[in-house]
Amino acid sequence: PPRPQPSAMTSKPTLHLYRDFLRAASRFQTYNFREHASRLAAHKFRASRDLPAPAAAAAREAAVAQLEALRRQAAVSEMYFWSDPVVGRPRRPTVEVKTVG
Repeated sequence: PPRPQPSAMTSKPTLHLYRDFLRAASRFQTYNFREHASRLAAHKFRASRDLPAPAAAAAREAAVAQLEALRRQAAVSEMYFWSDPVVGRPRRPTVEVKTVG
């Protein structure tokens, strides 16, 4: 039997774009921004999973533009880190060096 064709939004370039979104979202310093960006990416990609080819191409182009904006926002987030997060990644622990002697 013939194999069913994958939809346009499950192609390898689209899945690579989704992974790029998750990678860019993981660069945010604060938990809320990081989780919001990753949840929004998952929601948008799931919602556009079954789009026909012309609409999928337009959605992919819009996603590339949104990815660039997300990368810029993440870069700004890396520059300005305000305080230790209550939830999420803690800052690197300080290590005390003890000398013997």
